[in-house]
Amino acid sequence: MPNYSYKGKRLDNKAVKGTISATSPNDCYTKLREQDIFALTVREVGAKKADLYRLKTMELADFCRQIGTMQSAGITIIKAVEILRDRTSKRSLLGVYNQLHALISQGNTITAAMEQSNGPFPELLINMFKSGEANGQLDEVAIKMATYYEHEHHVNVKIRNATAYPSVLAFITVAITIGLFTLVLPQMFTLIENSGAELSLLTVIIFGISQFILSYWPICAIGVAALVCLVLYFIHMRRMAFDHMKITMPKIGRLLIIIYTSRFARTMSSLYSSGVSMLDAVEMSAKTIGNKYIEAQFGEVAQKIRSGQPLSRSVDGADGVDSKLVSSIYIGEETGRLDQMLNAISEEYDYEASAAIDRIISYLEPIMIIIMGLVIGTVIVAIMLPMMQMYTAF
Repeated sequence: MPNYSYKGKRLDNKAVKGTISATSPNDCYTKLREQDIFALTVREVGAKKADLYRLKTMELADFCRQIGTMQSAGITIIKAVEILRDRTSKRSLLGVYNQLHALISQGNTITAAMEQSNGPFPELLINMFKSGEANGQLDEVAIKMATYYEHEHHVNVKIRNATAYPSVLAFITVAITIGLFTLVLPQMFTLIENSGAELSLLTVIIFGISQFILSYWPICAIGVAALVCLVLYFIHMRRMAFDHMKITMPKIGRLLIIIYTSRFARTMSSLYSSGVSMLDAVEMSAKTIGNKYIEAQFGEVAQKIRSGQPLSRSVDGADGVDSKLVSSIYIGEETGRLDQMLNAISEEYDYEASAAIDRIISYLEPIMIIIMGLVIGTVIVAIMLPMMQMYTAF
């Protein structure tokens, strides 16, 4: 039986980590839940890096749609995987499909084979397929998950495209600043120094920075690299605090909460409507939120559900979850149409999340322009002050 290393939270929000023996990642999560531990990360000890390749969202979408389509046409699972294997030209995918085909050939179901593949398939997809197998609706579940992953891919692409402009502005700001301090300012300093013009404090500081960069550029490069590594290390080690800070930021924090709630609602809707138990659906949906601070709170949510409380009351009070979701869930529970209400609210949140992404970018763009203007403007003012004195003297 393989060993799995894990990091997680107890119900009192205390961080824990360790190793546990389990037959699969799902079995590991189950054993940890029995110990009132909400696992954040689980990884097989000693697993090869190649075995941990995870299919990207569009690869998952294509896999699900192909399996769903071929199952609907009456093609057996093993033949469907064989067709997928023969049609792919990507080496990493070929390895995944070869392994999957071999495991199914040994008599395993597709769900068992996906579990034993050591990483390519997310827990969410495995549990959805398991539900589909149990209900005899694997083809419908596969098509539903294809739509789910396609939507997730489109959201990710939109975020990348939307952040492209601020990223370009940031790159241009850095490039112009480096050019001013290393190429323009040294020449201007020589000209101004020869003129004998009186230098202001700002000019002295700017020229001093320029001279320091030129004289000690290796130290500056190492210092910048060390600062970047330190920031990344801090974010990694203090991920919980960093994720909490994100949802407390003015304006942007509220929009991020909409995006996180949208991910939870969409995943919860897909799982619950496919027959996954309420407890498992909540725990798996929490892992797709994308914010460790919010995700950690769902250990307590799961405990409340386990003790018999309804979903609406269990989720109510979780920091970072939009209150409208709680109200919608409550209405669904009262009317006995929770699955339909989750589906409706997930579609509404998808729209709101798309609008939230656009609004976040609308905030970032002027901020980046202002930063660029301040940096470049400060340098120009530092140059113009002594030059104006020179013109006045003449």
